[in-house]
Order: sequence, then structure tokens, then C-alpha cells
Amino acid sequence: MKLLNCGSVALIGLVAVAGSYACGGDEPKMPLTPPAPPATEVCGNGRLDGDEQCDPAIASGIGACPLSCDDEDACTRDDLVGVACQQTCAHEAITSPLSGDHCCPAGANANSDRDCPAVCDNGLVEPGESCDTAITGGAGACPALAQCDDHVACTRDEVVTTRGEPCSAVCGHVVIDDAGGADGCCPQGATAATDPDCSAACGDGVVQSNETCDVGIASGPGRCPTASSCADQDACSVDQLLGAGTCSAECMHTPITGTIGGDGCCPQAGTPRSADWDCPSLPLYYGCALPSDCASALCLAFDQLEGMRACTAHCDPNIASLAANCPAVGADGFEPLCLNYPVYAGTRQDVCLALAAAPDADGSYLYVDATYVGTLRTSDEADLYFVGADDLGAGHDWVITAQGAAGVDLVLVATDEALMMSSWANNTGPGQVETLYLSSRGSERSFFWVTSSQSRIGSYSLMATLR
Repeated sequence: MKLLNCGSVALIGLVAVAGSYACGGDEPKMPLTPPAPPATEVCGNGRLDGDEQCDPAIASGIGACPLSCDDEDACTRDDLVGVACQQTCAHEAITSPLSGDHCCPAGANANSDRDCPAVCDNGLVEPGESCDTAITGGAGACPALAQCDDHVACTRDEVVTTRGEPCSAVCGHVVIDDAGGADGCCPQGATAATDPDCSAACGDGVVQSNETCDVGIASGPGRCPTASSCADQDACSVDQLLGAGTCSAECMHTPITGTIGGDGCCPQAGTPRSADWDCPSLPLYYGCALPSDCASALCLAFDQLEGMRACTAHCDPNIASLAANCPAVGADGFEPLCLNYPVYAGTRQDVCLALAAAPDADGSYLYVDATYVGTLRTSDEADLYFVGADDLGAGHDWVITAQGAAGVDLVLVATDEALMMSSWANNTGPGQVETLYLSSRGSERSFFWVTSSQSRIGSYSLMATLR
């Protein structure tokens, strides 16, 4: 560009360029100070460059790397994926029922997942319900009044609900003890003169059509029952004589369903002695409230059971098997495990517990740097593994890496307090490497499951290494 003037006249039409120019010349001199080179894209430089998701040098706000991925949705599995400036949050929807994860996924119910509420009129009898109004007949159907007829003349049959909840309906039977009504009952103390249902021929030694017995019959068929003859020798029923002294007398036996200590009845197997002292001491793995409930005299609360207490016994963690020396459970779908209990009697100790989702033959103890191969054969299968100090002496931190075959999408989840990072490993997709971090202290065991995501099943390999 041509300079228009020199000296004291301003340069008009000149595009400013850093540096200085020679008066009267056509070209500018080279800048005295060269321009700064473009900034190099470096993770940690405090800004987002290129495809970076975040930068650890940004303390907060836009561009800061996430510290927590909790989206406050119980039905998503929240993972921190990527490293350095590629860190981001991933939220995978939970689709399979798992009690204790605080999620009730679509399609689950209170029978398959304890995190789901019972829903009346859904066709299922769930915990807290006695029936369901959507079941029209057979087991689980709510009773109609006609179905509550116990064929005992001196009871008033009715349908009873709890707080008006339709799915709590049960049959109730109220003893009729007042005379006078034409209700088919001749109650105790009534006669034909005071109650039209009492037989005028009562006492003639013949059981008439409107009588159940006759007081004139001393023994044998037709003899009216007494309180002693109504005793059925079943500790779990309340025996009553209705219409005593009349020709409508009959026995009624009401099952005992509540827990009342001292009545000689344990209404339901597995009821702890602290709830009903008529019940026997409980074997291992049953729910308990006090040590006296258990035959082993040891009742502890477990995180694995959402804080519930169970009867347990001590076990030997140096036996390299899932159960160690814990007795068999005796119920399908459960397996005994020798778990480390955080603190009992002031020290860490190992005790027995039974967990559902039983491991198959693939589950085992993991030795350092050894590779293990397993197979998930069904969508609801979970293989259980554990690491521990064993012959290593002191406790250690572990890195568990697992990789599924092509198309197999693995998820690793820890089952106890030994988890160091997230309860779910980074789920990166089918065929990718998943990583879980665990720690073991002293002789304790740290357990984890290998299961599938979105029902993508097949073979996998895994390895345990020390951090």
C-alpha cells in the first residue's frame, strides 16, 4: 500500500500493522517484535481445546471436570468415564430388578424387587397385601361376602379390610351372642321363647331339621358338644363353643395368625423368639432381632441385607472357597458365603451369610495376576468372585479388570464395604474392558459380581492385580 504522506500528516487509509514504517517507502519494515505463536493444546492449561470434555485446571463452572456423576435418579447407573480432559458422566438406565439399589425399574414389582411399592389391582399379591382385586378367581382373589360363609350359624360373616384398602380384604367371623333376631342362630342362654331360631323341640332326644344337636342325647351321634370336646389339640387355633346349652351348639376353630408369647403357638416358621417366645431358636441365615433368637446365639446386621439382621456363625477366611466352612443354606437360590464383618466385639471378624443370586461354577477365589474365564449363560445370571489377603500377609488394594467376548456387555458390582470407588464399574459397552477397584484389610474378603448389561451374555475373562 502506498503511503499518502510523511512527517506531521497522519497516514490516511493505512491498515495498521505492528512495527514501524519508513517514510516515503512503499513497504513496511518487518515487525520489531514477532507475534506470539498459537497456544499449544495441552490438557490442564485451564481452557477447553479441541475435543476436550473438561479441563482439571478449571475449578468450577463450564469446563470443570466432574467430581460426582450422581444425577439423583435412583434408576440410573452413574459412571465417570474417560480420563484427564476426556472425563464425562454416563448414565445408564437400570432395567433389571435388584433389591436394595433404591430403584424400581419398569416391569418390576414388589415381589421381584423390594424397592417397588405394592400396587393394588395389578394382578399380583405383593408384600402387605392379602389379595388383589384384579385376580378374578382362585388363589389371590379377594373374597366376596358369600365366600366368607363358614357355615357356622352363630357367627356373623363379613369381609374385613385394613384402613379401607381393597387388597387387604380377608374374611371375618363375629360371634353372635344376642338373642331375638331371625339370623339362624340360637345363642347360648336363649330358648324358643326368646329367639325364633331356637328349636321348640329341643331336648326331645331327636335332632330336628333346625338343630345341630339335641341336649337330650347323652352320648354318641347327635350329642351336643362341650367346651372340652371342642378342643382340637392344635396350639395354633382358638377353640370356641358356640350356643352352649342349646340344640344349636357347635364348635368353632379360629386359626392364630398373630404373635402372642405364651399361647403355645408359633404361627409361622421363621418367627424369631423375641417376637414370640413360643417359637424355636432359629438356624443360621434366618432374620433375627436378638442373639437369643438364634441357635448360634449370634445375630448381626449386614449391609448386604440392607441393614437387616441375620443369625450367623464364625467362619475361617483362610479356606479358599466362597463358603469356607459355612454350613449349607438348605434353600434353593441361596449360597453360603464367608464374609468379613466390619466390627464385632471390637475387632474385624469373619462370619457366615447367605446371599441370593447364587454364583455358578464360575465363581471362585482370585489369585494375584491369574486369568480367569467364565460364562454368563442367562440374562439374570451373576458370577461371584472374591479377593483377600490369603497368603499375602497384609491387606491390599486390588484392581479387577474384566473383558467380555464380542457382543458381551459386562457389569462389575461390589457387594460389601470394601468398595473403594463406585459401586458399579465403568460400563463402556460390549467387548470393552471394565475396571473395579477393591480393598482388603487383614484377612478380610472382598466380593464382587460379574453380570451382564442389557442381557448381552456370553464368555468373559478377568484378572485381579495389586494396586
